Amino acid sequence: MARRRPPGTPAGLDAGQVVAAALDVLRRDGVEGVSMRAVALQLRVAPNALYGHVAGKDALLDAVTGRLVDGVPTDDDAGWRFQLHCLAHHVWNALRPYPALAARFLTSPAASDAAQGVRAHADAALAGARVPAERRDPLVTALVTLAAGLACAGERADQAALDAGLAGLLDSVARSAH
Repeated sequence: MARRRPPGTPAGLDAGQVVAAALDVLRRDGVEGVSMRAVALQLRVAPNALYGHVAGKDALLDAVTGRLVDGVPTDDDAGWRFQLHCLAHHVWNALRPYPALAARFLTSPAASDAAQGVRAHADAALAGARVPAERRDPLVTALVTLAAGLACAGERADQAALDAGLAGLLDSVARSAH
């Protein structure tokens, strides 16, 4: 069992450390094992030390979900098909081990804040494909829903399912372009 700091000793934490510790707990114990107490134990602090950085377990899980999908690989010189393909695979690979977080990514307003970076990358790729602005949002939603929705299925959905859905979606994008 990890030792805690003596009472009265400042925690010296930041939100990044809290999320990183939550990711460690997630990878070790799964989504069910992530709790404020488990993260505090990982950091060797009292659970109340976390509340200055996250409002509670829901906010913690939203932050973890955001961290998982952060860092979308981009190559502005690559074509729009390649960019959208990489984006969908990134989201699917990041969330597939954690179906409950994939569902959260699709349904939680705070987790959808984390999805804004994903959506912005997809929108930029669609703009590069010359898809009119008024047609982009539904296509972005379809892309995100495809990747995260298949991640909700966990190991039951394989890469072939993602690639098949993505091929149809990318063909639709090509038809939407000027």
